[in-house]
Amino acid sequence: TVESDSSTLYCMFGEVEVIGVLADDMTVSCVAPAYGIEATVVVGIKFNGKLSESRASFGFVPEPIIDFISPESLPSIDISTVSIDVHGSNFDSRVPVFCHFQRILPSKDDSMQNRRVANEEPVKAIYLNNSLVQCPVQSWLTLQDFFSLHNQDWAKNATLLEGAILEMSLTTEQDWIHSHTIPYLPSETVISLFPRCAPRSGGTKIRVTGENFAERDSLACRFGSMNAELVRFISSKEIECTTPQFNHFGSGAHVVEVQIANNGADFSSSTGFFEFYDHLIIEDAN
Repeated sequence: TVESDSSTLYCMFGEVEVIGVLADDMTVSCVAPAYGIEATVVVGIKFNGKLSESRASFGFVPEPIIDFISPESLPSIDISTVSIDVHGSNFDSRVPVFCHFQRILPSKDDSMQNRRVANEEPVKAIYLNNSLVQCPVQSWLTLQDFFSLHNQDWAKNATLLEGAILEMSLTTEQDWIHSHTIPYLPSETVISLFPRCAPRSGGTKIRVTGENFAERDSLACRFGSMNAELVRFISSKEIECTTPQFNHFGSGAHVVEVQIANNGADFSSSTGFFEFYDHLIIEDAN
């Protein structure tokens, strides 16, 4: 119990003292000092020059460093990604990280007054290890509530969605760690495939035509549940996907869906259909 002028009150972090503020007769509030090294120190109260007995401890940990996040973009609608992965170092299970989201859709004249902004409640990141935490993705992170729920043509309109972003910030309690901008991309559309069939052995180059393909390292092409061996961007309307080796479902012909994901994670709802067949083997000729 502390009963006196709070100007004589200090908090001791090891040998470092900072001014304490008397909140009530059982609580003292103080701001942790800067500490040059990672350490656990005893925390005590210094009152009228006398140091209290203490069994409490406080840990100083390195500040988290953010290297990159993934995915680096999001679709404007139909987000299937369950988390935004934050890669870095110095994450600590004792220090919770919170993810803050703000969706921004610029106006046509790009005036600040006419931007459409939606701030969301922060969510606690999931700690996996000291180099990775995950920000859970919620369904409301799409742009759908800015537009019509029934007519979804807006989701494919690159001009309308130009400049649309998700601003994601990370905090530890009251301290800002990092801020990152994630662009929203118009939905990819698959229109046609050529050829439409190939051997199960893989390695066949398939031309995929469609709309809103993005020239990104994350661009992915999926045959059923298997990713293409190689994806080559040609234009926003054409890419080339090299078929994977297909060993599923025994032998014989099998038809799968072909889907595209600009961010490597959220595959398009628009699909083409592709057939894998057994490679022709000639056993005898006469």
